[in-house]
Amino acid sequence: IVANDTDKIWNIVRQMKGGRVDIVLDNSGFELLQDVLLAHWLVSVGYASKVVFHAKRIPWYVSDVTNADFHWLVKVAENPELIGDKGMSTADENALKGLGKVWAGFLAVGIWELKDELFWTGPYGYHYLPTKGSDVWEGELIKSDVVIFKGDLNYRKLVYDLEWPITTPFVKALGSIAVDPRAPAIVALRTAKCDTITGVDSDRAQELFKVRNDWMYSGEYGVIQLSVGRWKSN
Repeated sequence: IVANDTDKIWNIVRQMKGGRVDIVLDNSGFELLQDVLLAHWLVSVGYASKVVFHAKRIPWYVSDVTNADFHWLVKVAENPELIGDKGMSTADENALKGLGKVWAGFLAVGIWELKDELFWTGPYGYHYLPTKGSDVWEGELIKSDVVIFKGDLNYRKLVYDLEWPITTPFVKALGSIAVDPRAPAIVALRTAKCDTITGVDSDRAQELFKVRNDWMYSGEYGVIQLSVGRWKSN
C-alpha cells in the first residue's frame, strides 16, 4: 500500500453512530462478498444504520457488479444448495444461511439499498457528479457520511484519468466533489493497474521506481486514500 489513510478513515468511522455509508462497487464474485461483509459489520456494530450499494447497469469492465450479481450473492448465501455441494460442513452451511437471511432482511426493510444509476456507466469523470450526475450527487451521495469507491476504474474516474504528478494530493485531484461544503468523506480503495495515481510521497515513489518501473500498473501495489469532506470541521 503506497499511500495509506486507514487511520484517518477509522477516525471518521468510529465517530459515526447510526450513520450512512455508500459503496460504489467494483468487481462481482469474491470481491463483492468482501464488500457485503464490510457492510454487515458496519451495521451490526452500530456505525451505520444504512448502507447504499451502487452497482452498474452493465458490466462496464466485464466483471463489474450488476443488480443481478448482487441479488444472486444474497440468494446463494440463503440457499447454498443452489450451487451444489462445495464441501462445506453443516456448521458452515448453517452460518452462511444465517448470513443470507440477515442480508435479505436488511434489503427488505431498507437498511441496505441497491441502486444502479446511469451516471456510473456514462462518459463523465466524477468531477462532473455535481452537474452531469446531480441526481446521484444531490439525491444520494451528499446524504452519506462516507462514500467508498472501489477499484481501479472508479479511481481513474475520480481523478479524471489524468497523468497527474504522482505527488499531487488526492483531494486536489478530486476537484469539485472534494471542495463542496456538503461533501461526504470520500474513500478510494484501489489496486493500481494503470499509470494514473496521486498522493504518493516523493521519496516513496523514488524507492518504488528503483524496485520496478511498472509498479503503477503491475497490480501488486495499491492505495487507501481519503478526502475528509465535511468531516474536517469535526
